[in-house]
Amino acid sequence: MEIAITGHALFEAKRRGISEELISWVVNNPQQKLHSKKERVVLQNKYYDQSEKQEMLLRVIASRHWEYLPL
Repeated sequence: MEIAITGHALFEAKRRGISEELISWVVNNPQQKLHSKKERVVLQNKYYDQSEKQEMLLRVIASRHWEYLPL
């Protein structure tokens, strides 16, 4: 699935060392989907961060219709 990432999200991802590939992986393989306000959904999954040497949780905020529309 092709996704679009906002400028703010790209800035924060780069600042935190999170790759676009990891974001795409979470969007396509969410461990959990939580409904949020403003027609949004939170997609999240755990991953192992090599630099932090620990398991981390990555949350991606998407359009509630994320399966049909680009982020």
